[in-house]
Amino acid sequence: SELIQRRLWHYLKRESAVLYPSIEVSKYKNAESEGYILHMGRFDIEKQIMPVIKACETLGERLVLTGGRGNDRATYEYVIKNSGKLIDYRGFVSEEEKIDLLAHCKAVVYNPLNEDFGIIPLEALASGKPVIVNNSGFPPILIAKTGFVGDIYGMGLYRGGVITDSSAKGLARAIRALREVEWNPKAMREFAERFDFSEFEKRLKAQLGEWWGEFNEKTAY
Repeated sequence: SELIQRRLWHYLKRESAVLYPSIEVSKYKNAESEGYILHMGRFDIEKQIMPVIKACETLGERLVLTGGRGNDRATYEYVIKNSGKLIDYRGFVSEEEKIDLLAHCKAVVYNPLNEDFGIIPLEALASGKPVIVNNSGFPPILIAKTGFVGDIYGMGLYRGGVITDSSAKGLARAIRALREVEWNPKAMREFAERFDFSEFEKRLKAQLGEWWGEFNEKTAY
């Protein structure tokens, strides 16, 4: 991502080309929302899952979580203890189950601290679902690329989701904002297609060709 590109230049003074990670867009699908918020990822402290839980509890929103236990034992144990009507913990899920959960959710919340890229927001967009991200790392850059719509409750509203802060209060504000927007699943999926594996392959071949040409010029007698 551009974030890593800037770090390479800042710390190592190395020039680089950006080639985004890719997904197979065709395997994702969009379906009618079943009304739940989705969070996917291991229970690690840097994933900041507890604010997501508290935001949903405050609003009475059903939250479906997937992923195994990591280093955030307190949050994991809280989820196990309180799993029920509002908190629906699925543990590890298959690829097929993941695609189905993405297809039927209302939105995806992605709240890690300073994430370098983040495949999950891209998977959500490929499923035609809006994403709530915090304002650190690359995810807000990705969502901003979907196109600015306006401000809502003091947050940035984009065609692919909402950018807020990582607190429970900020996330709750973003979840409330979801209700006031008519989202366009087709536009989200079309955006995600820019990150399809076929596009990655074309750009990689083009970049390798460019570097090979530069190498030949430098080594020609």
